[in-house]
Amino acid sequence: MWYDLNQHDALSGSLLLDERATDLATSEAALREWIASLPIDLSRTILGGFSQGGALTLAVGLTLPLAGLVVFSGYVVRPPVVTTTAPPVLMIHGTADPIVPFASAQASWQALQAAGVKGVFHALPMAHEINDTAIAIARRFIENALSQINSN
Repeated sequence: MWYDLNQHDALSGSLLLDERATDLATSEAALREWIASLPIDLSRTILGGFSQGGALTLAVGLTLPLAGLVVFSGYVVRPPVVTTTAPPVLMIHGTADPIVPFASAQASWQALQAAGVKGVFHALPMAHEINDTAIAIARRFIENALSQINSN
């Protein structure tokens, strides 16, 4: 993890970081470098993550020509930077999450929508976890995203 969520000031449900979050910048750079080195077609790739991995998925994935982003218990750490080819986003968050407050997920989703991100948000009765329902929702999202690519 890049920082302790318990020590972060979650103002108005936001978990936005400032420029001093150097561990995030290091993680973003490493993920971008790793993705660039892969011999894959990004337009047929889904990027996903859980918790801070979900936050990193949003921080990096919105600027890549991916098929989709899957975010479990994640959140936006900086105002979203969205390109014209921003992938659709699936966010799933537990209403009883004691680690990443549900209000942070809601604020993040609102910020994504305001930036023009397409996708869907699911609130589930769970804690900071990925349960069977979340997996089924993610599977449908991934299958739909990939089937749209295959039909083009």
